[in-house]
Amino acid sequence: MTRQWHSHKSQQHMRRFAAAFLVTASLCALTLSTNTNTAQAATTVQQNAPTAVQSLVTTVQSNQPNSASNEAVDYAADQNPQTKWYEGSGSVPSTDSPVYAIYTLSQAAPSIGYIITSANDSQERDPKNWTVLGSNDESAVSDPQGSAWTKLDSRSDVSFASRKLSKTFTISDTTAYRYYQLRVTADKGATNKFQIADWTLVGTLSGQSANLNADDTWQYWDTTDAKNAASDPTGGSEDRTSWTQLASLSNTAGWKSGSGSFGVKSTGSAATDGKDLGNGFVANTLLKRNLGTDGIVPAYFFRKAFTLTQDQLNSYGGLIASLSVDDTATVYVNGTQVTGFDDSTVTSNTTPLNYGGNSDPQSMLFSVPASLLKAGQNVIAVEVHQCNSSSSDAYFDMPALYYTSEYLSLPYTDSQQSATYASNAWPATSDGNNYFVDMLSGYTALSDHSEIWGGNSTLASGSALTAANDKKLVEINNTASDAQISKAITDANNSPAVTMYDSLGSTLGELYINAYNAGKLPKTSALVNTMITNGIDGHDAAKGVYTETRPYDRLGFTTSGGYIKAANIGYGFHNDSFPSGHTTAGYEVGTTLATLLPQLAPQILERASEYGNNRIVLGFHYPIDVIGGRMGGQSMVGYRWSDAQFRSLLIEAHQELETVLLGQCISSGAGSTLEACSSGASSTSEAVSTYTERLTYGLPQLTESKAATASEGFTVPTGAEDLLLTKYPNLSDNQRKQLIEQTALAAGYPLDNADVESSNWQRVNLSAALTASYTIDNNGDLHVGSGSDAGGDNGSGNDNGSGNDGGSGSGNGSTPGSNASTPGSGSQATKPSTGGNSSDASKSPTKGTAADADTKGSGASVKTGGAVVTANQGSRWVWALCALSVLALIALAVAGVIVVRRRRQ
Repeated sequence: MTRQWHSHKSQQHMRRFAAAFLVTASLCALTLSTNTNTAQAATTVQQNAPTAVQSLVTTVQSNQPNSASNEAVDYAADQNPQTKWYEGSGSVPSTDSPVYAIYTLSQAAPSIGYIITSANDSQERDPKNWTVLGSNDESAVSDPQGSAWTKLDSRSDVSFASRKLSKTFTISDTTAYRYYQLRVTADKGATNKFQIADWTLVGTLSGQSANLNADDTWQYWDTTDAKNAASDPTGGSEDRTSWTQLASLSNTAGWKSGSGSFGVKSTGSAATDGKDLGNGFVANTLLKRNLGTDGIVPAYFFRKAFTLTQDQLNSYGGLIASLSVDDTATVYVNGTQVTGFDDSTVTSNTTPLNYGGNSDPQSMLFSVPASLLKAGQNVIAVEVHQCNSSSSDAYFDMPALYYTSEYLSLPYTDSQQSATYASNAWPATSDGNNYFVDMLSGYTALSDHSEIWGGNSTLASGSALTAANDKKLVEINNTASDAQISKAITDANNSPAVTMYDSLGSTLGELYINAYNAGKLPKTSALVNTMITNGIDGHDAAKGVYTETRPYDRLGFTTSGGYIKAANIGYGFHNDSFPSGHTTAGYEVGTTLATLLPQLAPQILERASEYGNNRIVLGFHYPIDVIGGRMGGQSMVGYRWSDAQFRSLLIEAHQELETVLLGQCISSGAGSTLEACSSGASSTSEAVSTYTERLTYGLPQLTESKAATASEGFTVPTGAEDLLLTKYPNLSDNQRKQLIEQTALAAGYPLDNADVESSNWQRVNLSAALTASYTIDNNGDLHVGSGSDAGGDNGSGNDNGSGNDGGSGSGNGSTPGSNASTPGSGSQATKPSTGGNSSDASKSPTKGTAADADTKGSGASVKTGGAVVTANQGSRWVWALCALSVLALIALAVAGVIVVRRRRQ
């Protein structure tokens, strides 16, 4: 029988199926479209993103575009410091013949500033003089030097001290422009070879509705005392910054109220002091300048309260602001310093400074991580100091204070990077030697211990190894696996800042290295690459004094009857072996990162020890060379943390690294705490054990010192206790010293020199100190060996003997604490606090603040302290359900067809 496919019932069945299929498909498409659009909004055109203006760039044009290469002008707009715009075929940039790039936006938008990042090659190619301009006239694009352009900012004699270095600049014109031009009129080397990695416009698309300082009203202090002398807003408090904290807002005595901008310009008479500082800087509120006695008001103080709801806080990644000031500025949010400008010598609220200052007010951008904000009342505060006792003017204005959906960490200001810090030079030694030379002076004692040190003479072919240092070297070198050798070569050829990311586990490690390479960690990068070591890395000086022969030069290669197994790497180094320069760098970077990310400090320190150990794997160094490198690297980091002014830079980087990585952990769905995101990292016990073994490499103690215990004859070297600040902010200086003392190595191991205080870096076991259990007795003394396990931070945050400070971790540092939840669960995940009521408040990194990461269920915004997750967490389930629904409908359709066929038969 001929089959009839279009009977009434079959047609009805098919119509129902078609309708159901269309409804399901439409709903799926709508849902998935919504998710896609949301994700796109979060990454490209999100209104409140800090670089939302940059995301509007549609085309990039230039008179030197280099279009045919992979270094074309388009790369200036990609916000990726690993790429660049380079042009070397045109003329030397000049006023008459500039090099320019023009951004065309999809719509007109205002920018509050911009970021320029230097590229990877020679500094001579960097921009030196430039102007940024804006226009809304389409014809301006084809006439780059025409009258349709409005000057927005101009810079001259700018220098980029390092490669891939970002600098921020402000734009005060709030006009929305569709076309922006960067016009370069000189490069550093007056050469036709010009390059930049990035030119990034900064600004949200929300306008004044997102400006928390739209009314520009502030409390300010230019008050004098009864004798008309400079007065202190804290009334002489030991904590000179107490006026920046929320609790101080209720005390308004002596405070005035006014609208920005604020300023004063001397005219020679207090009665006629004016508001116009010149060059467009005109004050709205006049400040007092002259004191009744000789001199001027040395400093001014400004603060402003603002209120945030929990819903607002949940949607914020941070704040971004512009600031103009003359002369110095230090900015605080809820009592925590977030940035500074020319303030490295500020130590008093009333004592005049003494430096040259600037002719005009200086402008800058700064950002604030959401972790410093709270639901309810907040306060932002700024102190402004005159450069000296004869300064003719003062100025303060903060025209923009925008909330942003993502945290944009900005680089240190020029003044922060170029300031003279006390820790830029080592203290003088008693014998006038270089500090490194003194610290490593225990090396000289080894000549009397042939059982440990094999000397500098070339070993005769066929001679047996007798020195422990030689034996350990050969053991490690000869037994290294191919994987170890490969990793050692990678370490040898690259900065530890980019090879040690694997210490954080597969997920967090990838997030770190991607953020680092994308320029999202500018402060962290600046510290580990240049700022920590600047002026104080003395390992080369020590090499020149101790003149130790390289292992392969002294012991020979196995291919020639010697002991060193050569790897596939050049062995061209024939300079002095002690101490290891690579190891010095590895421990400098690793120790810095461990203090910035204390939750994973043991794992990072273990990787730093591996970086040093890899020098032995390759046969470049002896174990004692590596021990000396550890001492040098850690001493530099400790010395920087001991410097109160430099410490503020470290705390800013600590906030940056935690905020950026935690935000990316949550937004990627990998975890709601850094510990949860670090799967694959070593366990804490494993990390501490490996690190501790490499402190001595099992070399014997010098015979005369064997009996010494851990604390006997031990003086905590300068800065060692400060390496514990971010881990134990609630402990006092003395308690942190006790922790270092009681976890130290016994005396007498190679390089220990009891006569030199700095030599005690040989005995510091930082990993043990960061993970020790302890109690605190009624006298406030700390005792290691009892109390809670510090490996996971028990979160009590008190000093009554219950254990350690911090958040809600539990255990080995690789799993979340019991209070931590995964994104979308609807419960609260608390980020470990780095604050608390510290007994040493001046060193408490965040002065009692803590960050909460609140999750609101799938699809809701997540406050991450560094990003906002707006894409639906359940999108993967939507895809799955849609696919299953469609498959089910298809199955029904097939079943229906079969039924119809059977009925027709």
